[in-house]
Amino acid sequence: MGVTENAAPLQTVDRALRVLLAFDADHQQWRAADLARHLGWDKSVTHRLLGTLVHRGFLLVDPETRCYRLGMAIFELGQLAARDNPLLTFVRPRVRELARRTKETALFTVPDGDEAHCLAAVEGPTPVRYSTQVGGRVPGHAGAGAKVLFAWRTEREQRALFGRRTLARFTADTTTDIDALLAEFAEIRDTGMSVSKGELDPDVGAVSVPVWSGTEVVGALSAVGPLSRVLRERQQLVAVLDEIATAVTGQLSVAPAD
Repeated sequence: MGVTENAAPLQTVDRALRVLLAFDADHQQWRAADLARHLGWDKSVTHRLLGTLVHRGFLLVDPETRCYRLGMAIFELGQLAARDNPLLTFVRPRVRELARRTKETALFTVPDGDEAHCLAAVEGPTPVRYSTQVGGRVPGHAGAGAKVLFAWRTEREQRALFGRRTLARFTADTTTDIDALLAEFAEIRDTGMSVSKGELDPDVGAVSVPVWSGTEVVGALSAVGPLSRVLRERQQLVAVLDEIATAVTGQLSVAPAD
């Protein structure tokens, strides 16, 4: 009998994956005892899993501190996934076009948990511009591109993602109240776009629009630059963003199924 999608996961494999998923921006390294406590496991089980992951290159261990961190195998798989992501086949040339036409830094981000993950970025040609890195992440409650990704989720999903913890404040303009955030999501749905006015950096502005696949927002295209310039050129930026996002959405709608 073949394995079905509803088959129970293999416990050892599931536990190994939970170990890897315990690493994030706030937990870039773990001591074995702390990780065991965090996951609610026996220390000996945790040690064996950590040892196996070190052996295969998924984790590294500092011999002095005995702290574990992600290894090169994770990096290599991530690079492979990013390079072969079929979505990026359509998006990369459009991100280059966006940067060329707007003369601002162009980004394509996707939702990942409660964060926005940058999959493609091209810096603008002007001397004063916004710099970012592919692979960077920002929280879903701050910034134009991040908010676009979550604006069309149900209110129940939005509250589950952002209403159960304190939302980090980055500047005086960061929204940290869940009800205010939900109101901003509603405005984004009404206008079909999002504008950030110094939410992550007081001197940086951004305009973002969604990329759709069917009825789901699968990404966001953003033009990012100095706040005063972005606000001054907002209408022109929106026109280019809408055109390019429509083109990407159209490509996704006719992409062949696996």
